[in-house]
Amino acid sequence: MNLNVVAADLQAKDEIVSLDVRDKESVNAVFESSMPEVVVHLAAINDNNPNFDRPYDLYVNNIHGTLNICEAATRFGVRKIVFPSSTSIYGNVHAEDLPISEMTRTQPLTPYATSKVCEEMLVRDYARRTNTKALVLRFSIIYGPEQKHVNVIEQFMQKAINGNPIELLGDGSHTREFLYVEDAIDALVAGTNTSDLPYDTFLISTGKPIKLRELAEKISLMIDHVPIQNTRPEQIFSQQYDVSRALTKLNWKPRVSLDDGLSLMLEWVRGLN
Repeated sequence: MNLNVVAADLQAKDEIVSLDVRDKESVNAVFESSMPEVVVHLAAINDNNPNFDRPYDLYVNNIHGTLNICEAATRFGVRKIVFPSSTSIYGNVHAEDLPISEMTRTQPLTPYATSKVCEEMLVRDYARRTNTKALVLRFSIIYGPEQKHVNVIEQFMQKAINGNPIELLGDGSHTREFLYVEDAIDALVAGTNTSDLPYDTFLISTGKPIKLRELAEKISLMIDHVPIQNTRPEQIFSQQYDVSRALTKLNWKPRVSLDDGLSLMLEWVRGLN
């Protein structure tokens, strides 16, 4: 539940402080000592499993933590909060309603996604009532070396490396979009540099969906041509995102292709085995 510090190009003078974002006094103390101009609020329990067995802890950590960040930002004159949200807030979207945009109705299906909807509302409310601006970035599936949570890319790679068939739910015709971690970081940086609208929301993804069967075939070709097999048939909803607003208004675009990202990811996964 403690704040995980995620940073690139740390300098010797940069200070890392580990704290619990639920502790209002600790959060205030850090804001008072550093007086930040912009805050990128990444602290969260980010397990999107629908069967997550500690929903109370997740809600308290994520929502209470965000409330403390917003309060401290207001109290100490922060100019802007950049808040990473998630496309999981959209839930299951029918094919006729794709692609998903910022205006698509949210229907969260997990405690994590529900917490993100609540946090977005908190951030928006503070931006409306105070002088602190806010920018919400709704990320699709982020992947890359050092990831902490296993996603479908790592699942497929681990199966193949261990000589097991890659298993697909359903027929594999459903689509997903995958964003390489460096492109996600670039979006956060772009968010800190945008003109200060009082509040705005952007979808951050590639806009290039891939069928899960095609993803499995790519990974199979990379690792000894392991077989691909279907498991139980079930309806799985596709995902596809309209990222046109981010491309035009954020001065951002993804740079790492899926093929290049998979190669970098595979190098890391091999090192785990």
